[in-house]
Amino acid sequence: MYTLNAVKLRNELNALRPGLKIELKNVRINGTLQGCSGFITDESTGVVVYVSTDRNHGTVSTALYRLARSNRDFTGYGNNFALWADLASDVVALLDRSAR
Repeated sequence: MYTLNAVKLRNELNALRPGLKIELKNVRINGTLQGCSGFITDESTGVVVYVSTDRNHGTVSTALYRLARSNRDFTGYGNNFALWADLASDVVALLDRSAR
């Protein structure tokens, strides 16, 4: 089963918006990769987004993402979901919308 890991997501984000601060860690359960989670920060605006591609949050091919107050805020604001293929572009769009 395909899993979106930290390296792939980091590469997708860097291709769309170089210069973001990306703090992602792979999630492993019993040695099996389950996805990744962490924070993406646009340091020029201070906007932070939390992401989780972990298959254990109830979906198999979608990722959770939301605005966060800081890179330690795991509760944040309202949840959004995106297909793994669209996650990087949706996160960049959220960063852009929130910077205004």
